[in-house]
Amino acid sequence: FLIFPRPVRSRRLIPLLYLPAAAYVAAQPVLLNLDVREAARAAETATRLWFLYFALYAIAVLARLANLLRTRESPDAEKQTRWVVLGVTVGLAPFVLLSALPRALGFASPLLSTVAVVPLVFIPLAFAWAILRWRLWDVEIYVREAVAATGAVLLGGMTFVLLNALLDRTLVGMADAGKYVIAFASGLVLASLLVPVKRRLTDALEKIQYRETYRARRALLDVARDFSTPRPKEELVNAVVRRVEEGLHVVPCSLFLLENGDGDTPEGALLAARLSGEEMWRLRASAFGPGDHPAAQHLHAMGYRTFFAMHSGGKLAGALGVGHKDGRVPLSSEDESLLSAVMAQAGLAYENARLYGALADRLEEIRALQQYQESVIRSSSSGIVVLDGNDSVHSANPAFAQLVRRDEAELLTRNFSEILPGVGLGNAPVGDEEKTFETTFTGPDGVGRDLRVSISRLQGAPDRRVVLVDDVTDRLKMERALAERERLASLGILAAGVAHEVNTPIAGLSSYAQLLLSETSPGDPRYAILKKMERQTFRAAHLVNNLLEFASPRKRAEVRTDLKAVLANAAESVETSFGSRQLTVSGDGGAPVEVLGDARELEQVFVNLLTNARDASPEDGTISCEVLREGDVARVSIADRGTGIPPDAGDRLFQPFYTTKKAGGMGLGLAISRDIVLRHGGDIGLAPREGGGTVAWVTLPLASGDRSGKKERLS
Repeated sequence: FLIFPRPVRSRRLIPLLYLPAAAYVAAQPVLLNLDVREAARAAETATRLWFLYFALYAIAVLARLANLLRTRESPDAEKQTRWVVLGVTVGLAPFVLLSALPRALGFASPLLSTVAVVPLVFIPLAFAWAILRWRLWDVEIYVREAVAATGAVLLGGMTFVLLNALLDRTLVGMADAGKYVIAFASGLVLASLLVPVKRRLTDALEKIQYRETYRARRALLDVARDFSTPRPKEELVNAVVRRVEEGLHVVPCSLFLLENGDGDTPEGALLAARLSGEEMWRLRASAFGPGDHPAAQHLHAMGYRTFFAMHSGGKLAGALGVGHKDGRVPLSSEDESLLSAVMAQAGLAYENARLYGALADRLEEIRALQQYQESVIRSSSSGIVVLDGNDSVHSANPAFAQLVRRDEAELLTRNFSEILPGVGLGNAPVGDEEKTFETTFTGPDGVGRDLRVSISRLQGAPDRRVVLVDDVTDRLKMERALAERERLASLGILAAGVAHEVNTPIAGLSSYAQLLLSETSPGDPRYAILKKMERQTFRAAHLVNNLLEFASPRKRAEVRTDLKAVLANAAESVETSFGSRQLTVSGDGGAPVEVLGDARELEQVFVNLLTNARDASPEDGTISCEVLREGDVARVSIADRGTGIPPDAGDRLFQPFYTTKKAGGMGLGLAISRDIVLRHGGDIGLAPREGGGTVAWVTLPLASGDRSGKKERLS
């Protein structure tokens, strides 16, 4: 009772409780060395002390039990304690009062001692009742296992002893070492057989213990073991049929699934009708009449005699049809009860199998859909990237890896800004919003690309983003080429009309100017004016030819041309139309700035830019021109103080027929100028001027031998 119903907290003094008993046992050999009288007196004294020791410990046990009654344990432990206290008190108190104490004091009564022994029987009865009544029903299992283990050990020990005896008699001449080896080996073999022997003994004891219910228990245990794990419906059907055939040896044995194809047959319809609301249906040939269902006769002819319902999800899912045992012995009532219990478990297992199959089908659909989506993403020509909250790459398809010229594995966990430098994603889109923009990117191969970037949130993962990157370089090139063709077609039509309408009067003016020049001496003041007229008519004719050539671009001329002289001629051509406006040209002196090109075409460019500056400047405004040498290129700037560039103009300033002039402009000057500059390998642009106005600039590559590595202003 020091560990029941729970162990005491302090166990240090527990060994001292065994000292009196140890002293009593140790004193027994001493009594043997005394003479008869002294031994008799010593034995009498020891007996009294022993009964006194017993009485004291019995009183201590009763006190301990009384203390246990005041403690509050679990309800089961409390009831067990009450039964134990009652049995020990009723059985031990009379023995202590009527036998132990009187014998310890020396006036024992034989009659009272005999009577005091009778109540001791209540002690084991109280213990047995407490054990069997309160939640310790497994005592028979423990006893069975203990008996089986003991029997296995005894059989092994007896076999080992018999083997040793046999070895001693048969192997007389063998050395002891050889006998020991054989004995050791036989011991190992016997030890390995202990577990199988114990299992066989346990099975034999179970048959004795459960008797008639043993087969049913084993069948239910095997069925429960088979049905405990989910499996496909086909395997479950085969397992049910196999277990029933093995357990009862019934012939035939089949499981009809009424929710599948079997339910559409006449036999299936008959079974569904007969087993509706029933657990079992017996098929008897004696009950057949002339008008009975042919399906019943067919089932009977096949050998089926009894059908058991299998319910799944509250519905009849199938029926187990069995014949006689060994084909001749009908099923007993115990067999029918067993099969009913088996089919109840089979129905639950069938429902689990159905749900398992549905889950497997859904998982297969999800897997196929996932593979399809992955194949679509991987085969997409657009780059697709999934970014986490830190803009690190979570996944990328081959198209994106090819776009940035990197391996897919190398892209993972890399920041997007490292892969596409200069391409900012900005803030994440809100909700289902999609953010789209176009940008440029120069890859590791040094080739520039035009990209269209679309950003959206990943559905189901708000902290992640999907970035769709399209390489639109070829598309933009095609759009530019299409716009160029449309422009050239428009200019071709215009040039044809201009050439037809303008060439004739220009030819007449040129002829008259040349005629007057031939009749005027160089010293005549009118000679210079006539010379200008001749040059301007030639220039006008050249402009018409340029219109025709603009529609069909030709290779630029490879002639060394002084850019300062070209700019001076252009300024001289337009200075008479400037009125009160001031025109300053920087670069009149110094070394020439030579470029490779056509002087007339370049003069036309500067005339167009000076004319635009004149039209944009007020009457008293100033227009400044300067030429700069910047490394390998020459830069010409023409600045005015006009109204500046309209905000909505943008890149349309260089499109054909686009003009910002209210009247008198056709919108061809800048378009023709850009085409000429591009043919010469240069660039042209317009920029706002600090303080108001516009700066038109033209850059052209310097001719060989006229390049320097520093920026120099020519004046």
